[in-house]
Amino acid sequence: MQVELGMFERYGLLGLIPQKGDINTARLLFSLRKKLGPSDEEIEAHFELDPLRGPDGSKRAMLKRDEDGALIDFKAQKQFTVSELVIIRQGLEELNQKKELQPGHIGLWEIFVEEKTEGVNAEASS
Repeated sequence: MQVELGMFERYGLLGLIPQKGDINTARLLFSLRKKLGPSDEEIEAHFELDPLRGPDGSKRAMLKRDEDGALIDFKAQKQFTVSELVIIRQGLEELNQKKELQPGHIGLWEIFVEEKTEGVNAEASS
C-alpha cells in the first residue's frame, strides 16, 4: 500500500509502533523506523540545525519554519508491506481500545484503519 504522509504523521506513527518483539518483529520494526524517519535528502531540504544542542551535546535538526514561525510540514510517498500495515493498525487499534487516541491520530486512523485494502484485511485479522 502506497500512502502520502507528512512528517508530522510519520512522527506520529513512530510513536505508536512497538519498541520490541521477537527477532522477526525487531527486524520489521527496524525497517519501519528507517522508512518513517526523514531521509538524508529530506533532512537537507526541509530541516535546519537547531542552534541549541541536545542534552548530550549532539547537534539537533528541526523542521524549517515559515515567515510566521510555524513549522513547515512536507509530504512524501511511502510504500508499506502487509506486515508493516498490520503493526501500524495494531498500534492504532490498541490506542483506540484503551481510549488513548488523540486528535493527531485521526488522520492516521482514517488512512490505516478505515482505508483497509483487500488482502490486508485478512492478514490483519489473523
